[in-house]
Amino acid sequence: MFKFASKIRIVPAIIFAAVLVLSFRINDIPSNIGLTLNTLSVSKVRAQAPSVKKGADIPKVSSTKTPIKASMVLAKAHSDPTLFTENDINVLLELTARRELIDARSEQLTLQEGLLGAAEKRIDKKILELKNLIAALKKTIKKKNK
Repeated sequence: MFKFASKIRIVPAIIFAAVLVLSFRINDIPSNIGLTLNTLSVSKVRAQAPSVKKGADIPKVSSTKTPIKASMVLAKAHSDPTLFTENDINVLLELTARRELIDARSEQLTLQEGLLGAAEKRIDKKILELKNLIAALKKTIKKKNK
């Protein structure tokens, strides 16, 4: 028996044992997750037509859609901030950075809008002055022609 034990090498035996254990662990993963064929099922649902009497008015359904905001989704999904995953935190950080960028752009656009409004008022004032000057020139031309 000692001769047989001396022929066995340790590294290949460890590799064989690791592969064997790993194969058992891989086969056991779906049962740990709970994804078996029995748990996934699709049910068929058929719509039923409402019974309408002859001569009865069919009620009209108004489609008023309300927009879904991200804060509403986050409030429903995660009411406890300690339950956020790392991916959720990264997305929220990116959204915060994007919000700051949008706010900065909004301030710049508001400033530019104010400057354009002031420039537009100055241009309108100059146009009005030019119209008044043209009217005064026409009056003086008429006086000289008479």
